[in-house]
Amino acid sequence: MNIRIPLLVAVLSLSADSAFGQFLTPVVGPAQTPLGVPVSITVANDNPGTSSSYFCPYRIYNDQMQLIYDPGCPPVSALMGPYGWVTAHWDQRDQNGLQVAPGMYYVETFYEFAPSDFTPIQIGGSEAALIFEGTPTTGQALGGAVRNFYLVSPQDPGEIYFLLGSLGISTGSINCAGSFPLDTDLLLLKTLSPNKIFKKSLGFLNGNGRTTAPTMPLPPDASLVGISFHAAFVVLDLDDPVCGIRRNSSAYTMTIT
Repeated sequence: MNIRIPLLVAVLSLSADSAFGQFLTPVVGPAQTPLGVPVSITVANDNPGTSSSYFCPYRIYNDQMQLIYDPGCPPVSALMGPYGWVTAHWDQRDQNGLQVAPGMYYVETFYEFAPSDFTPIQIGGSEAALIFEGTPTTGQALGGAVRNFYLVSPQDPGEIYFLLGSLGISTGSINCAGSFPLDTDLLLLKTLSPNKIFKKSLGFLNGNGRTTAPTMPLPPDASLVGISFHAAFVVLDLDDPVCGIRRNSSAYTMTIT
């Protein structure tokens, strides 16, 4: 048995020695974003020093790499402290203010002192999805900040979400709402009850079917670096005595830095 698997569950609930990330990293998604839902665009400073980005550091291209949207923000620097981040959202509209069609798009994230990155996203690729806004780094505790998840399920405004985690997605499971992507393993069982891994893992989506309330307060423990795991959520329906689940999200995979 891989001894790092129980280590992840045990140490996430405690705290230990520090470890640092090393990169200014773009995180864009969800990779399959429901139609009409804002796409999250985060630039994360994953090192113990200060860095800078822009307040809206992105441009959008279609699948032919033609520019379709530039927010046109003034090039004002956004100073980020140790393990800080800047998040912007693209509302899926083109330069004419029209909703883009479903399909593949590319998000360019650009910086003051580094080449741009391009991230593909699928618009209209799912009904419910999520992303972690930033990289899951053990250094965030040293920076005094806790990064958050972004959950979206536009068909379920005001409903209850339940965020879960797992170490694998090889088999997944079936519930009364269909296929759920997370394997039934040690991490899933841990997150089924109140835990120190995900904070605010149970709550209400807002009137648009979104939330940024859940967080993951990773401790500064170098032994966690390199461990990959997955997150997904269900939308609950407490008025349904037979099933109780309205919808399953897709999974989001993360690697701790």
